[in-house]
Amino acid sequence: MSRSNSMTTCGQCRLAPLIPMIQDSNQLYDCCVKLMFKLHASLPQDLLSGHRARFLDQFKKLRHFYISASILQYFKTLIQIPSLPENPPNFLIQSELGSYQTPVVILPPEEEMSFDSIEAPSTAELVDLNSPISNGNTSPDLIAERDSLIEHLQNELSRYRAEMSKIVMENQRRIRELTDKILSLESQLVTKDQELQREERLAKEQLALQTEATAQYQESEKRAKAMEEKFQKLKEVYTKLREEHIQLIRQKADVDKQLTSLKSLEMDANEKAKLEDLVNELATLQASADAATEQNQALDAKVLFLTKEKMQVESDLQDILSQKEDLDVQLQLSKTEFKEQRSNFEDLMNKIFLESEEIVRNAIHEVDNPAFSSATCSIDYFCSLSEQLENVLVTLEKSVHPELVIRLAYRTAEFVLHGKAASNTSPDIEFGERMGVQCKKVGEVCLDHLQKMRSLTP
Repeated sequence: MSRSNSMTTCGQCRLAPLIPMIQDSNQLYDCCVKLMFKLHASLPQDLLSGHRARFLDQFKKLRHFYISASILQYFKTLIQIPSLPENPPNFLIQSELGSYQTPVVILPPEEEMSFDSIEAPSTAELVDLNSPISNGNTSPDLIAERDSLIEHLQNELSRYRAEMSKIVMENQRRIRELTDKILSLESQLVTKDQELQREERLAKEQLALQTEATAQYQESEKRAKAMEEKFQKLKEVYTKLREEHIQLIRQKADVDKQLTSLKSLEMDANEKAKLEDLVNELATLQASADAATEQNQALDAKVLFLTKEKMQVESDLQDILSQKEDLDVQLQLSKTEFKEQRSNFEDLMNKIFLESEEIVRNAIHEVDNPAFSSATCSIDYFCSLSEQLENVLVTLEKSVHPELVIRLAYRTAEFVLHGKAASNTSPDIEFGERMGVQCKKVGEVCLDHLQKMRSLTP
């Protein structure tokens, strides 16, 4: 396209096919963008990495093509070429689909031609009537370019077919991988069930530990409260004794002053007697002060002991609170994991019930298949199937497990089909038909039982 001059007749002939290409590529681009957004909304991102890489390559080429075509004078009067954004849409963000704008190709309105007055062609037409080649012969350059275009289109078609074959092979490989993954998940079902039971047991044990820790915490709070009340009472007694001790010391000082003043004076017998009484009272007060001092020291030691014991109780309380918080976190994590595993288990059980119902339903429908009327089965083998089905039902009444549900569906299907085959060997046609009907009823009862079990499963 870069070698074509849009103002020459030969260049216009070469550029004319690009107009429908621009229209078609614009619609294909819009369709690809919307399809890629839908694919990213339904499939994992890593699965579509190859699609994004190929789209990015085609986006760059298409944008370069639109920019190169928009600068040609020939297209400016014939078509309005859309402009693509500098960056392609981000398919990993679904909200960009709302801001995405469809590029629009605008063609000028066609003027109605009047058959009465047909004007002569202008110099901008694709074919120049004044050209020396006007005798009906085709130019060799046009033939060569046409052959080159045909060969190019054939090569593109071959390349697209190869890409399509590669995509089909990639999809088949992906289907095989997904099938293997489904089988692996089914094999892990039993393991997950055991892990779920173990996690439930651990959750119960942790709940019991948390209950015990809560009881210990409450008991420690009661002990701390009692120690606090006891400490306050001792503190009040200590304060009271301290005030009494101070008062006694003051009284002793007063008595000492009085004794000093009495010694400096001449006292009579009454005064001496009074002085002796004061001395005796002073001795008594001194003894009381000594006793109060000793009691005060004992109370100080007891207060110090209680303070240390209180600090130890508070330390133990902090340790218990820390253990309680750890147990709360572990319990919350266990509950979250248990809920997630329980949800996965319920989804799996629902799928197993639906698949089992479908197996039994197909067996019931197969009984009425005319092609099955030629099948036969021995009575002994049919009786052994009945015993196996009964054993499965007895086991299923004790506990519901995924493997037991699937086994019940298969045993019921075998019982229905082999019962119908055994009825075909009966010489009594009426008895054989009744036996086939009864086998179908067994299948319908089993189907109803599976549906009830599915509705009762949480």
